[in-house]
Amino acid sequence: MLTFRADPAQLVEAFGDAARPLFADKSLTTQETTQKTVQGQIVAVLRQQPTTTRRELAKQLGLSPDGVKYHLDKLRAAGVIRHVGPTKSGHWEVLK
Repeated sequence: MLTFRADPAQLVEAFGDAARPLFADKSLTTQETTQKTVQGQIVAVLRQQPTTTRRELAKQLGLSPDGVKYHLDKLRAAGVIRHVGPTKSGHWEVLK
């Protein structure tokens, strides 16, 4: 996947000061922003329904089960969530 990042200085030079507000704070790519949004949605669901499963999360958020697993692994590694108890009868805790 290719990611395009425009150089704000060149765009302002080409289009003038009118372009400056568009690039004031564009430090994240669209992919990074989407990941943060999806992870925020997952955390919100886990706060409300701590016993939800990956399959249920996938249905609610419109993701594949593997996509949910990816985001849960990222959140777990970041220390945001943890799973307590057995796989089938455990629950999620939101730590941050």
